[in-house]
Amino acid sequence: MRKALINIGIILLFTSVNVIAQGRIDLVYFNTLFQQHEYVRAFEEASAIRKQPYQKQFLLDYIMAKALCGNQQYDLSQRGFAFIENNYSLSENQREFIQKERANCEHADATTLSTADATTLAEFTMIMNLPHNVAFVRGKGGHLHVKEDEDLEPFQVDPAFNQSELAKRLFSAPDMDKASAFYQRLLGDAFTFYPEGQLLIITPSTDGLSSSAAEEIAGNLNHELNFFNDRFTFRKPTEIITVFLVNDKPQLDQLAARLHGLTLPKNNLGYSSFSDMTLVAIASDEYSGTLFHEMFHLAVRSDAGDLPEWLDEGVASLYETSYWKDGELLGDVKNWRTDILKDFTKANNKVPDLPMLIYPGAQLSADGSGTAGQSAWFYAVAKHFAIFLQEKQWLANVILAFKNRQDVFTNPKVADETPEQLLSKATGMSLTDLDAEFRFWVAVTYNIADAMIKSDFPIILAHQLTAINALKNTNASEYTDLKQANDQLQMVIFTNSFNDVYKALKKQSAAIGKAQKKAMKIEKKIVNT
Repeated sequence: MRKALINIGIILLFTSVNVIAQGRIDLVYFNTLFQQHEYVRAFEEASAIRKQPYQKQFLLDYIMAKALCGNQQYDLSQRGFAFIENNYSLSENQREFIQKERANCEHADATTLSTADATTLAEFTMIMNLPHNVAFVRGKGGHLHVKEDEDLEPFQVDPAFNQSELAKRLFSAPDMDKASAFYQRLLGDAFTFYPEGQLLIITPSTDGLSSSAAEEIAGNLNHELNFFNDRFTFRKPTEIITVFLVNDKPQLDQLAARLHGLTLPKNNLGYSSFSDMTLVAIASDEYSGTLFHEMFHLAVRSDAGDLPEWLDEGVASLYETSYWKDGELLGDVKNWRTDILKDFTKANNKVPDLPMLIYPGAQLSADGSGTAGQSAWFYAVAKHFAIFLQEKQWLANVILAFKNRQDVFTNPKVADETPEQLLSKATGMSLTDLDAEFRFWVAVTYNIADAMIKSDFPIILAHQLTAINALKNTNASEYTDLKQANDQLQMVIFTNSFNDVYKALKKQSAAIGKAQKKAMKIEKKIVNT
């Protein structure tokens, strides 16, 4: 069987747009391996790097998938390309590129793989470092009004900007003086530097942050980082995280162009860059949530850089409006994105839909090629699903399920775990049941009956019956009444009006909740005696 050749031109182009996480991938070296047809070696060494902190990333996966193709392991190569398509935030052009690469490596007759221009590859690698839409990040109390049909502005990357320089800005924690001296040379005297633990806060010298304000912000971000480490077992970064806090939007735009060669969307309030471990945002109480949002994006990359976009953005959005309680960082159940959820549900007859959220190519997309309305809806649904998981105490389980999933690249005997399977593993529910429970929770929590659909009713009724049966041995009187109400509702669920059934389910849910609390007190009293 003839060996398919990997197009070396693609790998060479990457060296000119080197946006590499943490600067640890030697593309010249991998290019040499491909030229020598050392596909097995290239795959094995890329796989070993991928297991290190901060190295679950698109570029390594891309190298591995192409190496598998070059070694005529077409089925595994297909799985690799599919994994990339399913688990990374891709623009329309980037997705088309991966689909072409995948199609050109489907079988033994695969011809030379397609090429792409440097601009496409620059965009393709930049996605590992900058999320598409931080345009919809606001602090507590903020609300962003969007026109649904307005085109969504993407980040624009200056092709002349030398992305390979970003890796030189990575400094280990003990090298704070070197980091400060570097940025002093880069930015001049217009900025003031506040080193705080592992963070370097940089702010304009004129009307910038005071030392006490910088210390407070650094303390909050360090606290958040420690929480992610404890709650989700993310490894903490060993490098300094540099936080740029400017006074207004014009300063933000100027600094983005200077630091990263970026032209920001008009509504963008801040972003993170993984290549040089930086956060860039407006220093304002109103926009403070941007920092917490972006810190999650940096923290998650240590061990779960392949977290799917809906989960990555949903949880980051969860923490943009949050508070501390008993050592837990909790997202606000009601927040400014709730207004978007309500507006779109009522005005556009939309309902939260998990299959449409979690599968690639779904209508709920944060892709930069969509509209502002589509993106706002995506973030609203993703955030409220994260809140739902938090309130059901499933959030850590879900993140860990994705973080620890089997490596599809290295073991052909391991079945691919779909988002549906991982969610079911973490919650104990099928996607259909979880979808119905999520809509019911949204409807009850935010008083949006329109968030439900009729097919949800029998699922919720069955779940309520399970909860009622669990009360039988500890709260017999409550059990009898609730069981009778459930039986009666079962008989009229498809004949009564939508609103009447919804109200009955809502009332039943509240009664079950009270009975469960009473049962817990009874059980506690029995244990104590």
